Amino acid sequence: LFKLLDKANRELKRYSHVNKKALDQFVSHSEEKEKLLKRKEELDRGCQAIKDLMNALDHQKYEAIQLTFKQVHVTTSG
Repeated sequence: LFKLLDKANRELKRYSHVNKKALDQFVSHSEEKEKLLKRKEELDRGCQAIKDLMNALDHQKYEAIQLTFKQVHVTTSG
């Protein structure tokens, strides 16, 4: 029984590098995932900032058009 156990342990030791490699890959992929999540958050914030800017510019454009129409109305009616 001990001989079988010893043999099984020796066989398992032959594959220890596989587990180490799998662990290394898992850690590496986990770190990469964290980097990508942080990058996505940055991009999401940038996207929202661009949308906010576009809305502000649309509002300014609308206000400028309204002012122009008012000035034209005053000029033509007076």
